[in-house]
Amino acid sequence: MKQGEQLQLLSDLIGVPSVNGREREVALILQSFLKGHGITAHLIDYGNDRSNLIASYGDKNTPVLGFSGHMDVVTANEKEWQSSPFALTAVGDYLVGRGTADQKAGVAAQAIALAELADAHTKLNGQVRLLFTVGEEVGEYGAQQLTELGYADDLSGLVISEPSSQDVWYANQGSIDYTVVSTGKTSHSSMPDLGVNALDNLVTFYNALQQALQSHQEESPILGKFHNSVTTFHAGDQVNTIPNHAELQGNARTIPEFDNAAFIDLLTNVVNRLNEAPLMNLALTINFNKIPVVSDKNSLLVHQTVDIAQEITEKAPQVIGMVGTTDSSEFVKAKTHFPIIVYGPGITQQAHQPNEYVSKRAYLQSIDVYRELAKHFLNKADD
Repeated sequence: MKQGEQLQLLSDLIGVPSVNGREREVALILQSFLKGHGITAHLIDYGNDRSNLIASYGDKNTPVLGFSGHMDVVTANEKEWQSSPFALTAVGDYLVGRGTADQKAGVAAQAIALAELADAHTKLNGQVRLLFTVGEEVGEYGAQQLTELGYADDLSGLVISEPSSQDVWYANQGSIDYTVVSTGKTSHSSMPDLGVNALDNLVTFYNALQQALQSHQEESPILGKFHNSVTTFHAGDQVNTIPNHAELQGNARTIPEFDNAAFIDLLTNVVNRLNEAPLMNLALTINFNKIPVVSDKNSLLVHQTVDIAQEITEKAPQVIGMVGTTDSSEFVKAKTHFPIIVYGPGITQQAHQPNEYVSKRAYLQSIDVYRELAKHFLNKADD
């Protein structure tokens, strides 16, 4: 495929401001592109103007290698950008635009790799399946839907094209968002005994949580330490009034050694214990719950990706874990077990940044990596 068409597809995807929505428009562009190369893509609707995309090429039998990426992006404040965030702009080797790194370059590269396999009528001992998703940035909704519908149940391996700086990630931390609400009783601040200070009770919870976490210093040799951060704290609306409502939100980054279930149990126990006291009324809500994933570092998929990437990029990829979360936290819930890696052209630190960019060289190289990986993996997976 000529480089102009490869760049045009990425430009078309960046041109859609799919900020936590509008993925259907992105999916339609990809569907049209794939149709032009003889590949039928199907849209799986999630909600209003939101659709996942499924497409495949190769032998309809197993093994199946999945290529996955998300089509949504985060918001962009145009005042912080030197060019329009939703127009692909070339600056030397940099391709600038919202979603270039995270992760429309990866999506485009995987779609192009599939198209190039089809254009060459490549014989595969199995098939490559695209699983492009909605809503990764705010809940991994698309990956959850596709997993529940069974699209990952027959996979033999999965490559997610998040920005990995062209390294190979085989593990990622989990993530929990939670809210704790304290309900009290309003009174005038000159008569505090007539009220129940919701803020005081929430501070009591915060301190109790910090104390409970002192006994949990677990650390993963792959993913590092468990982290919990209280990130928002709100109470009261007038200085001379005892607040009857206070709430905090927190985010925990979990590891297998202290996983989601263990941390949620700890939160629940702290809340229940404090609620035994008179005038204490705390309520816990888990808003987001994604488990940590540790795949096989020594899998065929890892070794082949490293070898192929090194040959194409002339750079030896690191094989490491990552601190963020990906759609893998949903795909890992499929009925069968398979290796999952993250390999993408974007620089990890560019995700969500103003003037986000991907290297043109890395983008084009990733197309070659995905294409060659499909051929090698599917011809070896049954050996």
